[in-house]
Amino acid sequence: MKFFVIGGAGFIGSHLVELLIKKEHKVYVYDNFSTGKESNIMVPVTYVNSLEVGFKKSDCVFHLAASVGNQYINNNPNLAMINNLRTTMEVFELAKKYETPILYASTSEVYGNSEKMFREDQDLQIGCPKSTLRWGYSCAKLAGEFLALSYELPAVVIIRPFNIIGPRQVSTYGMVVPTFIERALGYKDIIVHGDGEQSRSFCDVSEAVVAMYQLIINEKCYGEIFNVGNTHNGITILELATMVKKLTRSNSNILLKPYSEWFTKNHSDVRHRSPVVNKIQKYIGWVPENDMETILKKCISNW
Repeated sequence: MKFFVIGGAGFIGSHLVELLIKKEHKVYVYDNFSTGKESNIMVPVTYVNSLEVGFKKSDCVFHLAASVGNQYINNNPNLAMINNLRTTMEVFELAKKYETPILYASTSEVYGNSEKMFREDQDLQIGCPKSTLRWGYSCAKLAGEFLALSYELPAVVIIRPFNIIGPRQVSTYGMVVPTFIERALGYKDIIVHGDGEQSRSFCDVSEAVVAMYQLIINEKCYGEIFNVGNTHNGITILELATMVKKLTRSNSNILLKPYSEWFTKNHSDVRHRSPVVNKIQKYIGWVPENDMETILKKCISNW
């Protein structure tokens, strides 16, 4: 098969590209390198200079391109929304034109402020735009979900990834794991915002891309929304900092700091976020296995 990966030079995209090549598929990649790097891809691929060229050549498409990261989005809310919406609209127009199966990577951020376990069929609770512009990213990604369904695309799968981590993820855009590793290895203070009791569930990127591949090649998944994450790797951010410090054998101090010392605008955080993955397990039997320590060791060894 021939696959087109939009955003293929990014963190998740590059791992997906390598999986597809390993499975002996032909892979085309489009990336503007705003956050991705050509050096991320260690296998032979064909870059295309336009989205339409990629659609013409491919059997299936993965749309992973996005402006991401809490720090970037908080500081550039307008750009984050425009970039995410404009590209997604163009992608879906082409998917409809060429009748190409497509997987759209949304985000777990669409669940907003909900304190529940996060299920694909539950109502969403995005925060007030007057209190913080953080939710602009959530709204842009959610708009992408509505666009995917309203375009009546013949074959679309929507995923909501939950804190995907692994080698090649960078600290530049405020991602917590690479930020902690970078500071620990540099023997700098590891800054934990708030009280550190906010929790997340982290998933190995090598397992997440397997789920993405299995979803797009299974026609029974078309028209559905799936959480992609690991329910067993729940950890508080303070516990995460402590684990990173231990695994890197760092003498860095772990400091609690208020959000206002880092974010330039009002910032809202979600206290707890862990996916319900019963649906994806039912449809394709996907169950992530790598535990937190295993994933962190891979991240650190590849730093």
